[in-house]
Amino acid sequence: MREYKFRGKNKDIGWVYGQIAYDINGNAYIIQEVELDSSYGLEETILFVTMWYRVDKETVGQYTGLHDKNGKEIYEGDIVTGIDYPFIDEGKQNYVGIVVFYDDTASFGYEYQCVRKDKRGISNGINNEFEANENLVCEDLEVIGNIYENKELLNETDR
Repeated sequence: MREYKFRGKNKDIGWVYGQIAYDINGNAYIIQEVELDSSYGLEETILFVTMWYRVDKETVGQYTGLHDKNGKEIYEGDIVTGIDYPFIDEGKQNYVGIVVFYDDTASFGYEYQCVRKDKRGISNGINNEFEANENLVCEDLEVIGNIYENKELLNETDR
């Protein structure tokens, strides 16, 4: 069964991972169950506390259930690259992929975006499905950033 979790960026501590909740005002929270160190000398006692972190709702992204070739979890809003065309062409970065959730098919995929001024191939926004092995690893993809912190990866350059 796929693991359902989310991430969001908290202004004080950075990225947090867990379940998502919204209050009546539309504020987003990531909820984590944190295990506490038991200093009471009770060996069998495990203590947990529920932490609520308010996050920028624009940064909330769901975990796809997949990992990149380095074992990194892939989330909505991640920027991925690959080893073959159309990502790389003539030894240069040609496209990146932006991880998205498609409401119409209730599935995750990525949309290509050209980042090289002098080379065109496919159109921006063309989507692709993830290809993963039985261990849910996308062996041809690598997460190189996300759309919230690494917007420079989306700009056209002379790479």
